[in-house]
Amino acid sequence: MQRGIKGRGDGRCSLASLARSLAGLLVLVPASMAVAASPAERSTIWVESARSALLEYLARVHPELSRVELEATSKIPAEVAARAGGLDPVFSVRDGGLARRMCVWVKTRAPNQDATVLPVWFALKAYQRVWVATRSKAAHQLLEQGDLALEERDVAPLGATPLSGDAQVTGWRARRALAVNRVVLRDALEAVPPITRGADVEVLVHYGAVHIQTRAVALQDGRLGDQVRVQNPNSLAIFIARVVGDQRVWVGQP
Repeated sequence: MQRGIKGRGDGRCSLASLARSLAGLLVLVPASMAVAASPAERSTIWVESARSALLEYLARVHPELSRVELEATSKIPAEVAARAGGLDPVFSVRDGGLARRMCVWVKTRAPNQDATVLPVWFALKAYQRVWVATRSKAAHQLLEQGDLALEERDVAPLGATPLSGDAQVTGWRARRALAVNRVVLRDALEAVPPITRGADVEVLVHYGAVHIQTRAVALQDGRLGDQVRVQNPNSLAIFIARVVGDQRVWVGQP
């Protein structure tokens, strides 16, 4: 799949080549160009330079994206551009997660005046190949073949990190409920623990020279080293055991 990034127009290029070509764009507008332009033209040039700065930031910080789409939703007031004259503005993007709206800060300093810092806002669509739930799954339910599918989705609105398309999901389960057709977030899945609630487990009982093997039912999940509650299926007695392996717990004294 071609990995590209889209700003104004439909041209695409690889994220790596874009990052190289846009390197050093924090100071963007040549003074000669700014002097020749009218305030309105200068404002437009600055918005396009802000777009380039944001594209460079996304290519550098989020190389997992396959493509992006940007639409400017604010402008630089012409009077600000007029006051700045031919001075070069500085463009910067503050680190943060992806969002539907992202901001580039434009810093200008007119002669004998304090610096002016203005935001230029862009509507962002950021596409990534991610796992999407094809069936709803309850919390702690084991994933089966066909439960997830790889799709290219806009991940900017998620507000969290999605599970990347190269992640292995075999042998995992839902940490919390998954809704059908929703992007699976990175923290939404977990590896199946050695002990799962309701499973039949082997119990190793060691007290001095007495070694006994029996069976019990796990009343809770447990990972290696955890202490879990298990229940004798005959007497219904509940006791605490330590997880020592897959479907195996230990009770006793060293």
